[in-house]
Amino acid sequence: MLALIGYEGDAVCDALARAANRVGLAVGLVRDPASWKVTVRLDRAGRGRVDVRDPNGVPVTCAVNRSLPRRPELGPGEDDDLLATWWAALALLPGRVVNRPSREGFIPAPPVAGALLTTRPGPLGAGDVANVHDAHTGRFLYRADSAHQPTEAPVLRVTPFDPGRTWRLMLAGDQAIELHAPVDGLTARDRDTAEAIFSSLRAYGLGLALVVLSRCRDGAMRTVAVNPLPSLAHYQNHAEQVHDALMGWLAG
Repeated sequence: MLALIGYEGDAVCDALARAANRVGLAVGLVRDPASWKVTVRLDRAGRGRVDVRDPNGVPVTCAVNRSLPRRPELGPGEDDDLLATWWAALALLPGRVVNRPSREGFIPAPPVAGALLTTRPGPLGAGDVANVHDAHTGRFLYRADSAHQPTEAPVLRVTPFDPGRTWRLMLAGDQAIELHAPVDGLTARDRDTAEAIFSSLRAYGLGLALVVLSRCRDGAMRTVAVNPLPSLAHYQNHAEQVHDALMGWLAG
């Protein structure tokens, strides 16, 4: 069974459930994580084994992690215990997991090579814009296209890029699906660079992500953004292709 873990109203989870039904993959929506049975066992060498089952006892073989729904009626300690249980379960699940948790976070947050950490953003280059995030929380704050905006975040992560040179793709299991190519076209070197970047993202635990690359002044492609929780609007025109590729990977 495929476990789809996400909040009520998550359009991506709902679309993935339809895609799973279309290919005959059993699916369960994890809306109430406390009702699912998670068993984690460690042997004397510290190796873990996990068994996850839905409320009817059906075992989970693969999962998509879009954030664990929190239970407001639980106390802080109980809610934290529930998160810790699912964190261990998804980290150790032997099947394929989109957004496999690790010691770095419940949702993977791979580093972006072109980002700059600063307390005082400088001026942008000609033709550039910049994505600005809170460096501590990773929260997106704004996109700067001229002057920077005032913010309470003490340290910013600023990623400048030229919009006309961006290459937008979706990571979907073992495939990279192109959404938008740069206006100056692509080279064999670009595609080799992208494949290396996608291999590192898969190793990081991602399986469904919006990836934006941009050509540097020296002609090389670099990562501008990696969104492990894309909305359906990010890839609406390629949704069926993306979902079918992901289902094939999860069931493989």
